[in-house]
Amino acid sequence: MVNPTQWFKSAIPRAPVAAGDAASNARASDERRFPSTSVVVPIRSIGPGQRERILDHLLALEPHDRYLRFGYAANDEQITRYVDQLNFERDELFGIFNRRLDLISLAHLAFSIDPQYTSCAEFGVSVSKSARGRGYGSRLFERAVMHARNEGVTQIFIHALSENT
Repeated sequence: MVNPTQWFKSAIPRAPVAAGDAASNARASDERRFPSTSVVVPIRSIGPGQRERILDHLLALEPHDRYLRFGYAANDEQITRYVDQLNFERDELFGIFNRRLDLISLAHLAFSIDPQYTSCAEFGVSVSKSARGRGYGSRLFERAVMHARNEGVTQIFIHALSENT
């Protein structure tokens, strides 16, 4: 079995950071890079009743975006199978919707089922082409980290291809 730490990077901060220090500086830096981050964006938990919206969002991704999200050129059948197999009892899904209630950004926090890695989770995210550059992926990651920490997770892994900027 391959050790998941060989492919993924630990992402959960070990201790809270006090206001007015490096965290504040990092937020200020993010606000310069992503000016829209000062706007409140509601992030919703997604349940099994939203499978159709999840499927619509993932099927709308362009072929290269599918490749970056899944690590392979996922076709419609593979994406449909992925959505059908989502485990809403174990995992958490979060989304950002636009004003027409289309799912424009999706995060999947998959908790490890391997007894050897019970304090680990994997994070995957996709953002619709029309919604990129607004910091939605970062916001979903922050939400996933908070949720994972509350569930006792000490490591989050992201499988990212080197060409995924």
